[in-house]
Amino acid sequence: SNATAIVELSGLADMDAVALQKAMAGRMAGLRPTIEPYYEGLEGGASPEDLETLFQLVHLQFTAPRKDDQAAQTLMRNLKASLENRLSSPDAWLEDRTAQVLHRNHPMYRALRMEDLGGLDPNVALDFYRQRFADADDFTFILSGNFKVDAVLDLACSYLATLPRVDGSETWRDPSVRHPARRMTQIVEKGIEPRARVRLVYTGPLEEWDHVLRNRMQSLAAGLDIRLREVIREELGGTYDIGAFCDFSAEPALQYMFIIEFGCDPARVDELIKGVRKLVADAREDDLPREVLAKVRETQIRRREAAMKTNKFWARYLQYSLQVGQDPRVTLEYEEMVRDLSGRDLRKLAAKLLLDERETLLILRPETPLR
Repeated sequence: SNATAIVELSGLADMDAVALQKAMAGRMAGLRPTIEPYYEGLEGGASPEDLETLFQLVHLQFTAPRKDDQAAQTLMRNLKASLENRLSSPDAWLEDRTAQVLHRNHPMYRALRMEDLGGLDPNVALDFYRQRFADADDFTFILSGNFKVDAVLDLACSYLATLPRVDGSETWRDPSVRHPARRMTQIVEKGIEPRARVRLVYTGPLEEWDHVLRNRMQSLAAGLDIRLREVIREELGGTYDIGAFCDFSAEPALQYMFIIEFGCDPARVDELIKGVRKLVADAREDDLPREVLAKVRETQIRRREAAMKTNKFWARYLQYSLQVGQDPRVTLEYEEMVRDLSGRDLRKLAAKLLLDERETLLILRPETPLR
């Protein structure tokens, strides 16, 4: 989990982080490595004039990560300070309990703890990074932006085609982590401020996945988000910050996660949970109001129009399409798909995904004072 941080703090080739920063002065180019549970990669950008610098950085990230003992010490100090600060936050304890429950306390998904620092070996972390980037043969490089294709192909031949490769192939390993399959309640008591935070999480497996289902899940979350603000925030005056959002994972298995979260007065927790569950039940049994569905459609089309004008959208959209095996051309059908969305579609989806027996309720509330 700290391999990329050590590499970033150490610099590249014969340049430490300070020397690398000086070498990059006046250039608009940057790159960061990432190592996720099921894939690794690089993300960055550059001005058209500094495109070659970006390719040079890619080559060095693969071939010349360096060891820097001072950087490792800096990382340890930063981690210790960050953890000390984090553990003073009640919200961090709620995040940790959420991850613990949803991922069965698997260490791959667990937040870093203070006692973990003693086992952090910078040499092992650097070796792990080198192992992950030893074989460029299974990487896909995605570029979007203002450039000439022929010029990029020349740079690719110079800096990408010469990257190291290793015979054979590899894939990710399934750690057998699945979301909970039963209803449960978890209560976290931390802090002394008179405030509470509530999180209702609906999880479960998905039989299949495509861009239409993804849009319907996002639309259901957006519609519920509007209804939650209308009823819980405005009518009941129970909270200012309430929202709904959804997510899915393709690895290690197709799973969905639907989250409703809000902060409130501890005395109103039970009342507001009841109100939220009523709105969830309504979504399962009735179509969303027409004006809500119209607002969802309008917002989605407007946001997509704005996003499609950015390089970041296209780079991440192409990456997502490759990872899930989706034809990227389906984005050309986006507006038609959104306009065809019906209240019946979302009601059927809510009845399938937002099940009472799939609800995990997490409540953060102040510590009970000693009597």
